[in-house]
Amino acid sequence: MKSYLIILSAAALISCSGESNTSRTLKNSSGKTVKLVIYRFGIPSNDTIVLNPGGQKVISLQNANSGSEDPPDCSARLDSAWSEVVGGGSLTKKIQNESEWDVETEKVKILPPEYEHTCTFEINNADILE
Repeated sequence: MKSYLIILSAAALISCSGESNTSRTLKNSSGKTVKLVIYRFGIPSNDTIVLNPGGQKVISLQNANSGSEDPPDCSARLDSAWSEVVGGGSLTKKIQNESEWDVETEKVKILPPEYEHTCTFEINNADILE
């Protein structure tokens, strides 16, 4: 009977789907202040994000009920962004391009599997055209 309970408990743990948590962060590593308005599904956000040099802002947190180590689509639901570089210049990096995002994945729990995905859109001096 005891071994039956152990097997049943193990099966219950293994059958749990786990979860994946994804955060999306904008990070300004340039020497200029950058202002952004993000468009989702063609609709602008109500807030202007102001990123001072060295600043960062989490723009979304997402939880999925599946423990997947596969990297998420960081630019999902981001159509574009209006940007202004304070003091002049224009931002050449596009927030809607998946290749412009960096992703780090960490397994934080084994059973059920749980993953933390961190998507970062980093703005550097080279991304600003003077």
